[in-house]
Amino acid sequence: MDAEGCFTISIYKDCKMKKGWQVKPIFQHNLHKKDLNILEALQKTWGVGKIYKHGQDLFMYRVSFLKNLRVITRHF
Repeated sequence: MDAEGCFTISIYKDCKMKKGWQVKPIFQHNLHKKDLNILEALQKTWGVGKIYKHGQDLFMYRVSFLKNLRVITRHF
């Protein structure tokens, strides 16, 4: 199993936000499609996040709401 995961913070202009910027924290874990069941188990265990197809052979488990990220950070 080859895997890649990370915590990131995206900052981008958003005129709908009071200060004109949006800050979005993200946890992301990528796996080959043959290991999709692992991402599904993470999602079921933590009860948060979504799984997306990412390229031809990869799937990505992603958690991006701050309240949901607390579930992930408590685990670590």
